[in-house]
Amino acid sequence: TLEDLKNADINDIIDIIRPIGTFKKKALNIKSIAESLIENTGGIVPNDREFLESLSGVGRKTTNVVLSNLYNEPCIAVDTHVARVSKRLGLAYNKDDVLTIEKKLTKKIPKEKLNRMHHQLVLFGRYYCKAVKPECDSCKLKDICKYYKKSKKIDK
Repeated sequence: TLEDLKNADINDIIDIIRPIGTFKKKALNIKSIAESLIENTGGIVPNDREFLESLSGVGRKTTNVVLSNLYNEPCIAVDTHVARVSKRLGLAYNKDDVLTIEKKLTKKIPKEKLNRMHHQLVLFGRYYCKAVKPECDSCKLKDICKYYKKSKKIDK
């Protein structure tokens, strides 16, 4: 429960989340978030961007994930995978930051498809359009991919 997290020994939380990396800071954030939710919202995660972004360790990307998954709000969270795929497909420029990419995708993708598209882009970037050794030759999007077209010109 949130109460259990708030009162948990920090080392117990660290032991549980150690495999995900930066576990010391995240453990402190978990305790802080639990405390804040208990004290400010009666333990309910609110549909409130401003409040969510005020929580320790929570930024725009995490807020978008929460709003999308808990409240079905039309949001797209731009992580490294979404950013990379968006740039490679020409949906964003290489110089674009995550907020710019988010705004561009929100304009280009119909609202009712944003939540699902987020997950599709993450998985596509994680397993196919990887940062190192992307699987371009077998990719079904290579005909529209600016990265593929550019890399093929370099190879010739």
